Amino acid sequence: MAKQKYLFFGIGFLIIALILMWFYEPKPPLVGITQNTATKTPYLYEAIGNGNLAVQEITLTKDFLNGLEIRFATMGKVNTSTNTILVLDSNYNLLHQEKFSSEIIEDAKYHAFQFKESMKVGKGIKIYICLFSKDGDSANSIHMLFNNDLKIGNLYASLIINDDVIRSIPNKARLYPGSLILRTYESDVSFSNPIKWLWYALVILLTLVIIFTKKIQPFLGRLNIRPEMIFAPIALIFGSLIVFLNPPLQVPDEGSHIYRTFELSELQFANTAKTIPASVFKLDSIANRLRFNPDAKTSKKEILSLETIKLEPSVRKESMGPDYIVPYLPQTIGVVIGKMFTSSPWMLMYFGRFFNLIFAILLVFMAIRIAPFSKWIFFLLALMPKTIYLMASLSYDAFIISASFLLIALFLYYAFKAEKIYWKDLLLLLFLWLLLGLCKPPYFMIGFLFLIIPFRKIKALSKYLLIVPAILVSLALAFGIWKIGGELFTPKQTLKTEQPSATGPATASNDSLNAAAAQTPGPPMINPKEQVQYIRNNLPTFLKLIVATNFDHMRASMLNNFVGTMGWLDTFLPDTLVNLYLLVLLIAALFIAEESIRFDWKRKLFLFLIFIGCILAIETAMYIYSSYVGQERLFGVQGRYFIPLAPLFLLLFYNSVISTKLNYLFSVRRKAYLAAKPLQKPKILAEIKGDQIFMKYLQASIILFAVVTMVRTIAAILLRYYQW
Repeated sequence: MAKQKYLFFGIGFLIIALILMWFYEPKPPLVGITQNTATKTPYLYEAIGNGNLAVQEITLTKDFLNGLEIRFATMGKVNTSTNTILVLDSNYNLLHQEKFSSEIIEDAKYHAFQFKESMKVGKGIKIYICLFSKDGDSANSIHMLFNNDLKIGNLYASLIINDDVIRSIPNKARLYPGSLILRTYESDVSFSNPIKWLWYALVILLTLVIIFTKKIQPFLGRLNIRPEMIFAPIALIFGSLIVFLNPPLQVPDEGSHIYRTFELSELQFANTAKTIPASVFKLDSIANRLRFNPDAKTSKKEILSLETIKLEPSVRKESMGPDYIVPYLPQTIGVVIGKMFTSSPWMLMYFGRFFNLIFAILLVFMAIRIAPFSKWIFFLLALMPKTIYLMASLSYDAFIISASFLLIALFLYYAFKAEKIYWKDLLLLLFLWLLLGLCKPPYFMIGFLFLIIPFRKIKALSKYLLIVPAILVSLALAFGIWKIGGELFTPKQTLKTEQPSATGPATASNDSLNAAAAQTPGPPMINPKEQVQYIRNNLPTFLKLIVATNFDHMRASMLNNFVGTMGWLDTFLPDTLVNLYLLVLLIAALFIAEESIRFDWKRKLFLFLIFIGCILAIETAMYIYSSYVGQERLFGVQGRYFIPLAPLFLLLFYNSVISTKLNYLFSVRRKAYLAAKPLQKPKILAEIKGDQIFMKYLQASIILFAVVTMVRTIAAILLRYYQW
């Protein structure tokens, strides 16, 4: 029995995995939206109640039907009725039947109906989508929404006679204009089976690994997995794909980022009187239509058409890019180099994106290489879909994240590995700390990790005591030079400025209306000075607001945004994948360690205080500058703000005990150790520790998981922005 245990483990894993795969289906399916009846002004269909049958006719445009999404309204109530959807072909043959509770319906949101397999119906064949409820009534039911202006097939209500739903379909009691607001997922070939077979192949591969563990372990024992060498090609391949597959300006605030990039490429460092070529603004022609509109799609042809826009540097327009300089240097270098090869602002955008990606990968590569332990934490955080998505854009978050990782890794190196710290090391830390402080002030607090470095490594008390004041003075000087001297670098030239089109001279009636509007009380205003005073006077209330924001109001959205919400917060990965990524991060933090390095609780406490301090600084700044005075909810906090801080939190779970025990338990030489003579045991135990079998299995699994996640990320971008 003992000899066959890996066979039993493998078969057990296979059975469990197959059962889970049988019940799990991606929602929506991994095919593009085919027919879409979305509208910004939906109409309300009558309630789905007892005795009534809602019928929507649709003619398929492809051979296979993979899934449906229908938009419902709850009328602001928590409804408990049970509903049924039927999908039938033109001969009333049942294709799909599903019951669903009104309790799971979100107001004005799409609800997905997933089929176990792609259903071959036939191109040009009409199907019927029927919805009814046996216990729904006027007080307890949901409503469907319909588009009055778009008709893809008849929409009508039928009376159900003698509880025979199918025979009641032709009983048209009321015909509605337009069609239900829905999305169909259709394909020319069955997509369900190939996708499932891909997962089956992966499960079988893992099963074989478990069964043949004894034969694989000697190879793993000799294998030296270097996370930085794995990270670089994965990030470069998938990051480059995102650079070019993601349509222009589809990363949050990428419009303002491109403005600042072009400003700096022309040496406009000042924060006033900034202009850029008016042609840069024309890139918004696609971007504006796609923003916050998941139903809008683009195409390769439409994107390539932007190449016809020429830079025309003499035609200018006032720009309002951010005032930061340091985090835009990689993008700016890309645009400057790009101008040697092209005069298209569209192509220059890709140059900026690509250089931003390369620079971020380089900094993270150095961080992983330098870190004395927890390298896989940096690996996973840097390959999160959200992180790579930001790196492959013009966003300054790419520099902030990568520079934060490098600074944290350096502090860990000097605190736990370096024997002695010289002046050049202190100057390097000072320089990186200063750069990070010039990116976004709250992240400046990461630099206080300097205090985890033992005093004995610096020796000179003067060096140890002067480093923090030195960085504070340097930061103040940097901000002062930036503010005072920035105007000296602004080009002083007469330019032809493009003006917005006029609507005509103001009339007396317009002036009267404006004066009346000025006297009308408006919504609460944002006033940073008064907001600061409010926080001082109501500190306990404000702290409760912060706690409620992180653990109640915005927890789910922040975690999703932290891992993989893309686009303009409208491109999502499956919740299962997001939760699994968070779990893998925690597992890597707990189980992968260096036995020779101990991280005591005092240093961990200091890390925790810095982490909490940064969060408070970020969320306080959001409350001061983005919320009206005394607002009871904190809005606008996004998970991406916390990616630079994530290593500080995950390092709290570091320990060298669990990994040592697991490497021993998973080793095939454990029995040899137990049976060995006392004098032989130390040698065998040292070999077991050197092999690190469990950790190498885990590291290989992490690499595979990261690649699969990246593939799913590319699929999410394609599904969101392109019509298949």
